[in-house]
Amino acid sequence: MEDLPPEDALPQLETALQRLHQAVESPFRLGGEMEAEVGMTVGLSLFPHDGVEPDALMRQADAAMYQAKQHKSRRRRWWRMVSEEAGYPQEENSHFEIYGAEAARLLRKSTRLIHATTDIYIQHFYAQDNPEGTKLAVLASLDPARQQGLEQRQRQFLLQILAPDSQSAQISRDSRQLGYIHSLVGVTPVMLVQSVELFRRTFSEQLNLALLPIRQRYRLLEIVDSRLQEQLHAQLEAGAQVQSQYLESVSLPMPHHGTLWADAVSSELEQLGKLPGMQAVLLMRLMSNGVFVPENSRGPLGKLVANRLQMPGSEAVVDASSSRGQGLTAVAWRSGRICSTASYSQDQRYATWHQQAGAVNIRSAMSIPVRNPEGLTVAVISLFGAYPNQFESASMQQFAQGQQHRWELILAASTKPAAAIRQNLAIALRERLFAGGLTMFLQPLVDLKSGKVVKVEALARLIQADGTIVSPGVFLPLLGDADLDHLFRLGLDKALSQVAELDRHGLQIDISLNIAPSTLQDEDCPQWVAAALARHGIAPHRLSLELLETEDIAPRAQDRAIERLRRTGIKLAMDDLGSGYSSLQRLSTLPFDTIKIDQSLTLNLRRTPLTSLALIRAILQLGQDLERQVVVEGLEDRGMQEAACILGATLGQGYSLARPMAQQDFIHWQRHFRLPPAAGEITSYLGALAQHWLSTQPSFAHDRQPLEHCPLQHFLLRQPTLHAKALAWHAACHQQQDHAEASQRLTDWLVEQMLLES
Repeated sequence: MEDLPPEDALPQLETALQRLHQAVESPFRLGGEMEAEVGMTVGLSLFPHDGVEPDALMRQADAAMYQAKQHKSRRRRWWRMVSEEAGYPQEENSHFEIYGAEAARLLRKSTRLIHATTDIYIQHFYAQDNPEGTKLAVLASLDPARQQGLEQRQRQFLLQILAPDSQSAQISRDSRQLGYIHSLVGVTPVMLVQSVELFRRTFSEQLNLALLPIRQRYRLLEIVDSRLQEQLHAQLEAGAQVQSQYLESVSLPMPHHGTLWADAVSSELEQLGKLPGMQAVLLMRLMSNGVFVPENSRGPLGKLVANRLQMPGSEAVVDASSSRGQGLTAVAWRSGRICSTASYSQDQRYATWHQQAGAVNIRSAMSIPVRNPEGLTVAVISLFGAYPNQFESASMQQFAQGQQHRWELILAASTKPAAAIRQNLAIALRERLFAGGLTMFLQPLVDLKSGKVVKVEALARLIQADGTIVSPGVFLPLLGDADLDHLFRLGLDKALSQVAELDRHGLQIDISLNIAPSTLQDEDCPQWVAAALARHGIAPHRLSLELLETEDIAPRAQDRAIERLRRTGIKLAMDDLGSGYSSLQRLSTLPFDTIKIDQSLTLNLRRTPLTSLALIRAILQLGQDLERQVVVEGLEDRGMQEAACILGATLGQGYSLARPMAQQDFIHWQRHFRLPPAAGEITSYLGALAQHWLSTQPSFAHDRQPLEHCPLQHFLLRQPTLHAKALAWHAACHQQQDHAEASQRLTDWLVEQMLLES
């Protein structure tokens, strides 16, 4: 009988069997007046409750039939189910303790069955033609002896789970340790579930061949299922914790801008060295002689591995033709790609280091190249694992890619690793910086309408004894947090001294200065600022401090620090808006007076003009709505300057106006600077594109000028070669009817001309 619903099987069986009995129970004549009746006895087994194999189901049904025959005189009905086996009262709702005395007795009774099942499972699981899809990649990295040892340990583990005297706490503890290892060698949750299903199916098949009472079979299946599920949950939980630790290492707070490269490296390697299964983590750098050296190391065996890799004849080299140039560090450096090996001892690329690796229990490795913005490798992070196949799984590859991105961000934030400068030169630069070599160059912020200088930004420069100017990109990577604090105080004092000097020349100009978040959070920072202002007699409102938008600002601690600083009366500016991801949140929560649009947006005007125009316009509108002053940085040419003005910018900064310069040069420049006579007119195709783009915006519809007064029309007519189609498209845009096609054609043409102009 098929398709019996599990929740209603018994009533349907009773109905069907009653119809069967009625069909044969009526007496029938044998001849003459003789009659006969047919009696019936039936045994019933249910799939899959009583078995999964046909032979097993038949045996169970046969046994139930004979039980019914033996109790014919006192049976309630003429058919009997396997579950009604004599000697086992109905106890569907009774509690059964899978670690209790009855479970232990049943497991002892079934020892031979459990051992046979385990042997068959192990043979099937490790078979080359395993149809279950559970073949593990880690097995390919094991030699026959190690695989045999693995099979034996897995057999012992399964037997321990089903041992009569095993308890829940012990199984959970052993399973968590195994789950820890499984996660590291690439065994996925799906593989674990499949392996449990394979064992359970194997056990059921063997159980069907055993001569056990049905109630004992039920109990035994319950014990096996419960204990298998318990160990599975413990393994999955441990594996999830391992994966979480690896992935969380990618999302830790980033070092702040200007962090000393050595400090950032030490902090990052410290976190990586604590990850599960990590034996050693090294930062490898290439020396000028083509030899790789560990610049820093962490992990339980970090120093040992670093020392061994520096022994004569054991160093990795960049030369691809050398046997020592085949290792992962060299390959990752040359290719710029993440490289890994599942078995350190079997990888011929590591033949030179097999003996050393075996001595310190290194079973796998991975090398992650760290590239600069130009795509050139400047360092390699080398990871050494305690387990085979440790870095081969999809989640580990994701971890590696995340670490590569993280290290490249750290490299960019640090500008340049300090080790890229000779050690003696680095020492000399630091000494010179804090021994009178610091000077502040001034770059003006100009009113784009009137040409008036409203403020100057003080930018740090290092002047060598021979007069050579060193840019911040060289000396800032050499500075840690304490150095940055000292640099800020020196720079602040020099900048305010310059303001006082400008005042004596009759130039009433405000000044701004960059401040690192670490300096901002120093509780003494407000006192430094107030004391410096008082010492130079400068009103607080004339000083603005600029916070880099890319810096990580803690919502509470830095908010309090900013509030303390605001009490001094100075102003705050958000620098480089648009270069990070937290801009809008910071802008809405912190009391900034000025917003500075990041120069990357401005420079993109000539690369992705339409997108950049929209972004700059949006920020300008946002600043207006929030009543914040907005400065457009990075105005490199006249076209960018025109575009910024057309979009509504009032203040600009960039090389098209003035480069950073010494104070005396600034005084001379300021006295002679004037905006070009044609200011307010369009003189570039970038300005023309900005004008046309703005006219297509819905908010500009009511401000559209007549064609004869349109600045774009004047620009087009002034060109040496008149473009009739462009004039026609522009004229169509000023008509009332639909002009979408003409507008798009004009836009495309202006973009093309702007690119040619660039």
